[in-house]
Amino acid sequence: MHATGDWRREGTTCKHLRAVGRIGRTTGAALLALAALASALLGAGGTGAPAAAAEGSGWTVPRVRFEPLSGHLSVDAVGDYRGAIEVGRSGVGVAVVNDVAVEDYVRGIAEVPTRWPLEAQKAQAIAARTYALWQQRTPSPGAFRAAGADICATQACQVYRGLAGERRDQTGLWARAVEETAGQVLLYQDRLIRAMYGSSNGGRSHAGGAPYLPAVEDPDDLAVSPWARWRSVLPLGHVAAAAGVPGHPVDARTRDGLVVITTQDDDGAQHEHGFGLIPFRSAVNRALPPNPGLPVAVLSYRYSVHTEEGGTVVVTGEGYGHNIGMSQYGAMGKARRGMAAPDILASYYGGLRPVALPPERLPASISVAVALDRPAATISGTGAFRVLADDGVVLAHVAHGRWEVRPVPGGVQVRPPADQAGVPEVAVLGLHPAVPRPGEPLHLLVRTGAPALVAVTGPDGAVVHHGLLGAGDHHFELAGALRRPGTELSVLADAGAGRVRHAAVAVPAEDVQVAAAAAVGAGHEARPAPPVPPPAAFEPTAPAPFGRTAPAAVAAVLLAGAVAGLAIAAGPQAAPALARRLRRPTATLP
Repeated sequence: MHATGDWRREGTTCKHLRAVGRIGRTTGAALLALAALASALLGAGGTGAPAAAAEGSGWTVPRVRFEPLSGHLSVDAVGDYRGAIEVGRSGVGVAVVNDVAVEDYVRGIAEVPTRWPLEAQKAQAIAARTYALWQQRTPSPGAFRAAGADICATQACQVYRGLAGERRDQTGLWARAVEETAGQVLLYQDRLIRAMYGSSNGGRSHAGGAPYLPAVEDPDDLAVSPWARWRSVLPLGHVAAAAGVPGHPVDARTRDGLVVITTQDDDGAQHEHGFGLIPFRSAVNRALPPNPGLPVAVLSYRYSVHTEEGGTVVVTGEGYGHNIGMSQYGAMGKARRGMAAPDILASYYGGLRPVALPPERLPASISVAVALDRPAATISGTGAFRVLADDGVVLAHVAHGRWEVRPVPGGVQVRPPADQAGVPEVAVLGLHPAVPRPGEPLHLLVRTGAPALVAVTGPDGAVVHHGLLGAGDHHFELAGALRRPGTELSVLADAGAGRVRHAAVAVPAEDVQVAAAAAVGAGHEARPAPPVPPPAAFEPTAPAPFGRTAPAAVAAVLLAGAVAGLAIAAGPQAAPALARRLRRPTATLP
């Protein structure tokens, strides 16, 4: 058990302690003993160290993962996110992927206004959850797949904004909708459906090529959607340029399912250039700004084009989006009429109603590509976090501040803050009291110069402390056999990636005078000398049970420190067997 505080006092030094080791990089018998103990407890294999540049400049790895130990993580100019952040190569830059619990992912969806009726938002939550899990288990090409993600965070998949998506929920209705539909999805023949949805269908939807995506009439969309009918006016020359048509344009109109742009040469000869409705819409929306009041220049795939006198192209259409599956505005209109979420969904998805999947049929998390092809990524956290290479090798057991990741040949370079780049300092400050006294608590005082995974052990693997500690002074109460004179204590501080320091001390003999005074019989006035009080900030807590222990957590601490130190000699080729245990679990989805 430990508590932090300044335990330094004049005279409370190590002069009463017999040093049995020295501070420094450890690759000797002490680490071998710890490694042997940990291996015996865990039965684990070896692990490797990532390729490292000069000390302080960081590590080069194929991919890096940041896992919060408390709070949440932030990516500069991208967003704030629950869950873990992974960074790997993407094109000439890096990709940022958020590995997040499924329900936290749904909470971060930002698809409909949070002031809409609760039942419409519940229908949206179920459709979004279903679509995400379908996307996760369905192989498909795309930059986000190449980046190692299950789904993207844009309208090309569905809009996900992480904590920003949660913060926009001023009404609390979206959080309630997600909570009340947790685990609910749409199934067809016991398999997840491709739950397509869009903003508005203009009063009728298109068939989507599956029994659960029929064409339906939707008067609710027509009644409430501002995009049920729309009109966009664009200059003919700009339209032709957006479509990549050379020459002098004289006309543009839809004909036989195509947009046909006509150009005329100087000699009067005319040429026609045809485009499909989908590629034409994409080209125009990429190149031209929308008319005032419209979100984009061409809102849907259901539209017609004609040219008026003066060279003005008029595009009129119905709905906003692909017009397949659920209309978000239509769902809102139905909720206003009193329809519940299951009925809303059934009206769009061929009668299907939501089913609550048991936890074992749901994945633990989903990976979302929140940024692609960025020149660099800077990750920080509101609390501590740990940093791992893609094979599970720990680069930093406990980290803070701003960590930069840049693309380099063969992967990414991970650059820690300067104060976390080197080997952690660890020192034994002494005992409190400096000489043990019978009947009084005895504390070991340790100082760590940087955040690290720290193991304090006694003889035969007795564990005094195992866990993460920040930089500062720490104290650990010694009880039972651990306070006997001559007891040797080992302090191992592991910052990750082979950056290990070790210190070892022995408990001195108890104060002979105080011991004798304490043994004086009744009737004598002699009393033990009063203890030197600790600083006021110290509030003792119940001591942890000490003694011979062998939990897996302790073994992991010992093995992490011992093997990381030995990995310096083993080199980056050592097989990272233990790292495989860090992989996130998968679940069988319908």
